[in-house]
Amino acid sequence: MKSLRSYAVFASITVAYIVLGLQLYDLQIAKGSFYSLRAATQYRLAGFMEPHRGLITVTDKNGDAFPVAGNQPYQVGIAVPREIRDIDAAVENLSPILGMEADAVRGILTKKGSYQILLKNPTAEQSAKIAEADIAGIRMDEQEKRLYGHGTLASHIIGFTAPSGDDDAVVGRYGIEKQFETTLAGRAGSLEDGVVKDAMQGADVALTIDRQIQTQAEKILKELVQEKRAEGGTVIVQEPETGKILA
Repeated sequence: MKSLRSYAVFASITVAYIVLGLQLYDLQIAKGSFYSLRAATQYRLAGFMEPHRGLITVTDKNGDAFPVAGNQPYQVGIAVPREIRDIDAAVENLSPILGMEADAVRGILTKKGSYQILLKNPTAEQSAKIAEADIAGIRMDEQEKRLYGHGTLASHIIGFTAPSGDDDAVVGRYGIEKQFETTLAGRAGSLEDGVVKDAMQGADVALTIDRQIQTQAEKILKELVQEKRAEGGTVIVQEPETGKILA
């Protein structure tokens, strides 16, 4: 009897370990990619993955840094396809809120990828309705767009950014934005083997351009080009003592 009881206990423990092993296999192997992608998406939406792009500055009359290229936050509606439990219900609820045809909404919600952007710069009413709908896998997020707050000032030097792909990330396409892309952009965070590597924020790039001198140089040059009916013109203003480019 004692031997039979010992055998039963051993068998029970063995079965328990087998069940536990199968569950671990299911979590780590069979569904490992699903949970890794889900975790990465959650960290990205929480702001741990996306670096802030560095500023580009010129100087003011006091020699202090003055930003001419910066970042402006804006709201977006985000869909995480893997978290959506009922596509039909989500489409039915979102279509009137977004003002889109049902087929178009369905196309976004069924795309592959960790997340999809549904709506940029939603109105207060749209944001409230999305929150009220409380749809699994649909949420509001905040992203940044590049802002050039002083119009065309030194624009031929600063350059510009443009989207690099479907995820709305931007890269420098011209001028300082392109030349110092690696410095300005920083490095996105990642999730490796369950360990979060935070994003490395972009660094600022400080130019020696003097805002007032640049403004006057552009004004005078424009007038001369128009007066002489020239195709274009170039002017460089340099500080003799240091070699700094002022305009």
